[in-house]
Amino acid sequence: MSRTATRAARVTLLAVALLAGCRRPPEERPIDTGARDAARVFFEAIGRRDWGTAHAALNGDSRRTCSRDELARRGEVYLKRVGFDAFTARAPVCEERGDEATAHMVLTGAGHARREYKDAVIVRRRDGKWGVVLPVRFGGT
Repeated sequence: MSRTATRAARVTLLAVALLAGCRRPPEERPIDTGARDAARVFFEAIGRRDWGTAHAALNGDSRRTCSRDELARRGEVYLKRVGFDAFTARAPVCEERGDEATAHMVLTGAGHARREYKDAVIVRRRDGKWGVVLPVRFGGT
């Protein structure tokens, strides 16, 4: 190999090594601690009109201030606003900050025409258990 070719090979090898060292590490997905699932359980129960499961998915403060019957009444109003029920719920984004999280929900209706409704809720953890904080305006006017 000629001196020029050897030098070019070294420069190329050095450039590759430097570029490899400058790459950012792949972003790590945040650990799922259960906030996302708590929000999903709540919304899917609302879509099925399973008021007992939806009420159980609330955090303690919301359960104390909103009875199961009140949640059912407000849930019916919420479903009218959504425009469909029997939906699946997912939280593509769930921003956790210690014992509180914001779950950004996408509700997808069943049937021929794919329909979606977007919402967001606060989820709080107490004693290791996540629960949805019922929004003041949930099912309101």
